[in-house]
Amino acid sequence: MQHAKAENEVYSILQNLIVGNSPEELEDMIFHVFEDANLQSGDLSQEERSLRSEFHIASRKILRLLCKHPDLLRKLKDA
Repeated sequence: MQHAKAENEVYSILQNLIVGNSPEELEDMIFHVFEDANLQSGDLSQEERSLRSEFHIASRKILRLLCKHPDLLRKLKDA
């Protein structure tokens, strides 16, 4: 896939998520997805737990920044 096409696809997916949900709603969804996944995961290695935790923290940080900076949110919605 060409870089520009891939970039447009990423923006499109993000736009669909952000337009249809507030950052707070997305943050709640991510929390519940990870909570459910952790309950059903059984025995995870420490590395897998660490990777999940890093992704969860990064996702929540992005969404919180979007809440604090509506101009960034608007830019993504308009991209």
